[in-house]
Amino acid sequence: MAIRFRIAKGALLGLAVMLAPACTAQNPSDSVRLSFRGQVSSFTESAASIYLTSYDSGNSSTYYLNAFDKNGKKNWEIKTQTDGRIYALRDGRFFYASKNGEVAAYNERGTLLWKTTLDLDEFSNSNFLLTASGALLVNLQSSPDPATVYCQISIEGTKTISPEIKGLTTCYTFNYPLGGYITVGYTGDQWAISRIRDDFSVEWTYSGETHEDNFSIQDISPNGSVLFSGNTTGTISTFLKELAPAGHVVKSAAYRNPQIVAAYFQDQIVATADKLRVLEADFTLKATYDFCLYPKIKILEDSFFVYSPGSYSRGASVTYDGYCKQYDKTNRLVFDKVFEASDQFFEIGENGKRYYRK
Repeated sequence: MAIRFRIAKGALLGLAVMLAPACTAQNPSDSVRLSFRGQVSSFTESAASIYLTSYDSGNSSTYYLNAFDKNGKKNWEIKTQTDGRIYALRDGRFFYASKNGEVAAYNERGTLLWKTTLDLDEFSNSNFLLTASGALLVNLQSSPDPATVYCQISIEGTKTISPEIKGLTTCYTFNYPLGGYITVGYTGDQWAISRIRDDFSVEWTYSGETHEDNFSIQDISPNGSVLFSGNTTGTISTFLKELAPAGHVVKSAAYRNPQIVAAYFQDQIVATADKLRVLEADFTLKATYDFCLYPKIKILEDSFFVYSPGSYSRGASVTYDGYCKQYDKTNRLVFDKVFEASDQFFEIGENGKRYYRK
């Protein structure tokens, strides 16, 4: 970041709303083991494949791109010196993009199609998005600047640059189900969420109230409601709020916890704050459970997971075992397991499968 980085670590964790049927938690086929080198960096899925990036902890300039079928068979591995993330199309083609501006495209067999370098500062607040149309979008000019310039790249390598969008401050950009995008960013201590149209004109901006800080988009519903969190400067209060499609706050709740992870689930909201909570659509409390350390949330059609791969490094500020909890549509706990380091559990897939390292 050009000035300072204050985006909450859980900013993007609650954004994957998956529409796959719920799995049977006790079925052994729900567990898949993958073989790869180094440590997990990121995990991505397409319709037929699993993509995993990893890094060599003994060599900070060695990274691996791995592709597997849904049963865990490795299809190929690519070694690179660039630390990036895979953005996969449903047909198996994918982008590999790095914060330093390097972008490459590959076919489903891992063959390089093209490579380019964008004018990005490695420490900027520019972040990539795979758009609903299958293009890669990045904000070349970004927060804390009070203006944004976007670059859109097709899988064929065609680039389109937007005009400068004055008054739009962006760190992260998200696809919006009603068309266009939702953005979040800040200038100085002023945070803002904006809706922009497909042509990158600004439809509305929510600038928050006095002393509201560290906005994180948690989820966006199919009807266009935006679930976001933040904190109130100088307090230990963290809020969860919902913006209507018109850009005004319609619901809010406050918790005494520095981070919130939340997601829409059917006509409810799953939120982890001081405790794991299930909220009604109007934010009233429906159910409460124990506190969960550093949680991720995965939403399926008829169930949801709350889980974490655990922290085992001696040098980590917090060490704890991984865990996975699955709840059905009635909020009944149907799977509950604690994982040790030797289990090597690291992710829940979009189909509800639990992924482990071999």
